[in-house]
Amino acid sequence: MSVKPPASYRKVRRVALLYDMDLSGKQTLIRVDLIIQSADLIITPVVSLYEARFTQDNPNALAARGFDPRQLLACFEILNKIVNRTIFNPYRPSHSNHKGLINELYNLSEIKTLKYTGESHERDYQRFN
Repeated sequence: MSVKPPASYRKVRRVALLYDMDLSGKQTLIRVDLIIQSADLIITPVVSLYEARFTQDNPNALAARGFDPRQLLACFEILNKIVNRTIFNPYRPSHSNHKGLINELYNLSEIKTLKYTGESHERDYQRFN
């Protein structure tokens, strides 16, 4: 007898992502949860330029971010249902792979729209100068 998982069922793969900070010009590791299985059948898309920034570091050992990374909200439509997945863009806007990652995602046939949001910080901007 097969047991159907509840509608909110999700299985994730936790990874460490090498991320370029906008204001400080430094790189940091951030923890990312990729949805690899869910009741709505939509997983987090992983394109080559995204996967290129995954590291072998233990993602569970990483500290909390303290900022909101650049991100793309990918909108999917499946069985007349709208589903969103968030993908962080680890490349600073001046890096050639920043636009390349956006293009890779945009060219996936399952994605209907992409919404880009830049990096944001709650602390004082002056600490980056």
